[in-house]
Amino acid sequence: MNTVNTLNKVKHSKHIKHEIHGATAKEVASASIIIDEPRPVGRPKSNHRVITKSTQQGLPDGWTRATITVREEVLEALKRAAYWERKTIKTIIDTALATHLDGKTYDPVPKEL
Repeated sequence: MNTVNTLNKVKHSKHIKHEIHGATAKEVASASIIIDEPRPVGRPKSNHRVITKSTQQGLPDGWTRATITVREEVLEALKRAAYWERKTIKTIIDTALATHLDGKTYDPVPKEL
């Protein structure tokens, strides 16, 4: 096995010197380029969602961000419910809104001209 092939197996560039005793300067330079390439970090992305609004970025399909204004006592009650039911505020709000809208049908909101 030649020395350049062993360079491809080196994990850290600081250890290259120990593996290249018989290699030429050109072989060392070309091997260093291979070793110093950044490796992908983490798992490959599994969400191939097409983002149409910035409020969807980083969320699973079918979800978006929204800002709402609520009374302080409602928010405090929501936080207590989330804590004692061991759920997230997001889950409780989503369930409450879905329950409220269940079985109701509405015409689409008209677009402004």
